[in-house]
Amino acid sequence: MAPLLTLLNFPCYIVHTILSYLRDGTFEESFQTSTSSGRGMKAGVAQGGLISPVLFSLYVNDMPSPLHHVELALYADDTAIIATSRKLTLLVSYLKSYLNDLQRWLSDCRIAINISKSTAIIFARAGRHFILLRPVTLFGKPI
Repeated sequence: MAPLLTLLNFPCYIVHTILSYLRDGTFEESFQTSTSSGRGMKAGVAQGGLISPVLFSLYVNDMPSPLHHVELALYADDTAIIATSRKLTLLVSYLKSYLNDLQRWLSDCRIAINISKSTAIIFARAGRHFILLRPVTLFGKPI
């Protein structure tokens, strides 16, 4: 993130403050009158922090741009990848191509995802049947 902030001409003291916020982050949970002990954050930004939405936007700024027939929908920490085609083989090809780019980006940025929460859903017109010969995968696991 530091190179992006520098490229955007953020002053050094702001870059250092943001990096310190990200590196030294802690969190605690509260429920009614009880509060847990503080724990260190290994990644990400705290939800509810005043600067968190800005940091998240900067963090995903260099996320791979979708190409032909693929769109992204981002909301908070959820991402939907939408591929469209009248032909199943093309649809799967578009989706797999983007997932390969995304996987590379996630690895380069050391972003961990919960693959068990990742799902591929194919919508078809009523009455149309198809067989998906090979599953769509992310990090080698079917989704």
